Amino acid sequence: MSILDWVRRYTLKVSKFVDKLGYNMGNSFYADETLIDCGGRDDRFWCCIDWDTRLITGVHYSLSGNPIEAQKFLFKSIQKGKPKFIQTDGGVFYPKAFRKLFYSNKIGGLTVEHKIQNASVTKIHNYRIERFYED
Repeated sequence: MSILDWVRRYTLKVSKFVDKLGYNMGNSFYADETLIDCGGRDDRFWCCIDWDTRLITGVHYSLSGNPIEAQKFLFKSIQKGKPKFIQTDGGVFYPKAFRKLFYSNKIGGLTVEHKIQNASVTKIHNYRIERFYED
């Protein structure tokens, strides 16, 4: 337990320090969610990374995958920087979340292109974010 406590304290200190430095984010974000088995219930862990800097731009934990949760996740993902595009997999909840969040320049003139990498159609996976989950 003492190692875990040290890691928690150090993580809080480092995150405060990094937040003070500011961010110089790139233009390409990659987002995905993964299922976490919680004793018969599949929760979701959502993560978005900036490919240029390899920084995690946003995370979200939810009990389900739906457009509302996807919208919360995407909103968190753009708080540190505004990309030109966010690439996701073919999750059915992403298009509606993008429309709700980014329609008619709702967020301060921010327009974000939604690139979809649907593996069942293109046979190509969203490798950049999938690689993050492998590590």
